[in-house]
Amino acid sequence: MSTIQLRFFTLFGLLCHWYITTAAEPQLNEPLKDHREVHLRNVQQLTFGGENAEAYFSFEGTQLVYQSTPRHPQQPCDQIFVMNRDGSGKRLLSTGQGRTTCSFFYPDGQHILYASTHEGRAECPPPADMRKGYVWALYPDYDIYKADINGNVVPATMRKRCFRHGAIRLCLPVSAVATWNYGP
Repeated sequence: MSTIQLRFFTLFGLLCHWYITTAAEPQLNEPLKDHREVHLRNVQQLTFGGENAEAYFSFEGTQLVYQSTPRHPQQPCDQIFVMNRDGSGKRLLSTGQGRTTCSFFYPDGQHILYASTHEGRAECPPPADMRKGYVWALYPDYDIYKADINGNVVPATMRKRCFRHGAIRLCLPVSAVATWNYGP
């Protein structure tokens, strides 16, 4: 074997070793990824400031709807926002009043479902008592709303009947209420 062949095979071996240990498994700089996580790659932070939670993709996977408390005087309470999946195009979708939670896209991609206290009162209800750990308050003013992708609340498409028991308010479609047996 000539010196040129030996150098070629040595270089080839080094390149193969480099490819197997480095190139085949990209070493991404992912400061947000927990080193124990084995299922996620390319984790990116899309929101900054405030408290942001409960993000859900649209059915097409192009947008996220999420709950956020921006922490500024104009919006001291949780509100519903939408953004593109790359973090661009962030905008308020809920009314900006009361407290909101639990938003989801409708399959048509043009409407959002969420809960809000805004019709009961425009200001924020008091925060939940966290002395016994993490809890999520169920305010009696919560109701469910449907809004279009521009944030316009659209009229309800079904009639409902609401019942109140203490601090709990339960609203059901009239068709479901009609099937209940109220007798002993």
